[in-house]
Amino acid sequence: MSDKFIIKNVLPFSEKSILTEGLFLLILRADCAPPHLIMMINGTCFDLGFKGPSIRNDCDALLAMIKSKSVKAIFISLKWPQSFSHEEIHKKMKELVFQYDGLNTSNKILTCLAPIKEFCAWAYQINCIDVNFIFDLLPILYDQRIVGKAYYLNMQEMVIDNTIILNKYTRQDIDNRIRELHLLEGNKNI
Repeated sequence: MSDKFIIKNVLPFSEKSILTEGLFLLILRADCAPPHLIMMINGTCFDLGFKGPSIRNDCDALLAMIKSKSVKAIFISLKWPQSFSHEEIHKKMKELVFQYDGLNTSNKILTCLAPIKEFCAWAYQINCIDVNFIFDLLPILYDQRIVGKAYYLNMQEMVIDNTIILNKYTRQDIDNRIRELHLLEGNKNI
């Protein structure tokens, strides 16, 4: 098994207006193992972090943070599921994100990927049972032709021939990151 995964045909991110319409899977801190994953639906950001579920109704603040701190990010557009309205998609993602509390190291299944893979299974009728990491999910999305365009931000030095090669990570890497974030917040109950 390779310790790398590849995202092909990436383009430079040029304007935020592309994020206000459609579905995007955001890989935040893309150069880190593990990255953080966020689902963006028509400019609304849904994510599950160590502090709990979160919805940001405007992607401007997130995009400003990514730019100001030079956070490496990949925005992967996903095809809109044909049989669902914008309201149904938004409602389902909110339900999936808010069914969880924050991330901790005692739950060995729960990660920021959980609501995203559940959404993909629901919206696209794909089998995500064996999906544990983003590098498990992306090949399925590519194979099913669900992925549209991919855009990168602050990653110019990692792009070769419109391709980005990222490091795979383990559950231990995820636990270590969650523990680190809790300790930074002064929460010893992890």
